[in-house]
Amino acid sequence: SHTFKWTETFSSNVTLYHNEFQRNWFKFDGENPNTGDNIIAEANAGDAGAQAILNGNQDVGDGTPGNRNLAYKNNNRSYDSYGAQLNFNWLVGAHDINFGARQHFDETDRFQPVEYYDQVNGRLIYTDTNAADVNGSNNRLEEAQALSMWITDNFQVTDKLLVNLSLRMEDVESKARRYTDPSRSTVTTNSKVENDYQEFLPGISATYD
Repeated sequence: SHTFKWTETFSSNVTLYHNEFQRNWFKFDGENPNTGDNIIAEANAGDAGAQAILNGNQDVGDGTPGNRNLAYKNNNRSYDSYGAQLNFNWLVGAHDINFGARQHFDETDRFQPVEYYDQVNGRLIYTDTNAADVNGSNNRLEEAQALSMWITDNFQVTDKLLVNLSLRMEDVESKARRYTDPSRSTVTTNSKVENDYQEFLPGISATYD
């Protein structure tokens, strides 16, 4: 961020920003590999076998990938946002005027493969992953950009009356893509989503003190 005072009554401020964030955790898919039903519902209904699996007391799987394994999905997402903002301040008589613009970009990247584990003696033993063919909602990229422009005027009409005037414009474009393969060479059919919104937001307020 940088502020420059051009004259006693006119100044500018420039702000650049960039933020990156990534998080991941495993989420059990909830399927009992022995029955194909929801293991939580089974345990709540009194199924001793389902409860034993949840407690880690019953072995699951035989070391063969995809054969009665416990499935855990990576909830892996990365976020990236950056932009620039420029604001001018101009003091003109009884007017305190601000005007400027901001250009913002952000991106959300989801690549969420499923990993399969046997459960042996209360421990999870890795067997396989579907990382080679992650697709659809688990392999998607979402992007957005927003342009904001504004002007505000704090008008000191009298010693007691202050009038605040403002006008803001927001233009937001967003798009999303889902892919059929990890290399993201092919977009899933009918998965493209694009939106473009533009709004003008006038405002007025006053205080008398």
